[in-house]
Amino acid sequence: YYNRPQYRQIPECCSGGSTRRMTSY
Repeated sequence: YYNRPQYRQIPECCSGGSTRRMTSY
């Protein structure tokens, strides 16, 4: 999942708890 740059750009607040982990990376 962290491979995708899109997830990184998305803010953890908008992404939710699920993407929150990916934002960490």
